[in-house]
Amino acid sequence: MAELKLHSFSFKPGYCDMLGPYHGERIEKNENGEWRFISRDREHHGAPEKIAVYAVSAEAVKEFEAFLKQRKIRSLEKRSDSKDFITDYSPWSYSYAFRDPEDPRYDREYHRIEQYKKYSKKDYALLQKLRETFESLRGEKISETEE
Repeated sequence: MAELKLHSFSFKPGYCDMLGPYHGERIEKNENGEWRFISRDREHHGAPEKIAVYAVSAEAVKEFEAFLKQRKIRSLEKRSDSKDFITDYSPWSYSYAFRDPEDPRYDREYHRIEQYKKYSKKDYALLQKLRETFESLRGEKISETEE
């Protein structure tokens, strides 16, 4: 089995969703095997979804994957649950998957870091660095559409 490689990474910020707004960002490969940063936004239930697609260099993704492993981002998943809970609110979360490039049909490792955990100040600093590093992957805008 080959070494597992990053397959996708997504971020959803926390926001009030009573009226149906949505925001999410994701990196993944397109049908040509090129990495893309996809941002999806909707202002309310009846509004069209705005989709912006940005270029991402393969080298930047490789560095991001190394960052995930070196900074032990996965360890954040193991924090204990908090007692916090907010109604009419979508909590923030990060989700990512690694796959075997020789057999990409299945996620071999799936990870999720979510808001309702007990994080230390050091953890929050690492989460901030994670967000900044992820956002820095966004390159030149390729397209913008509404659905």
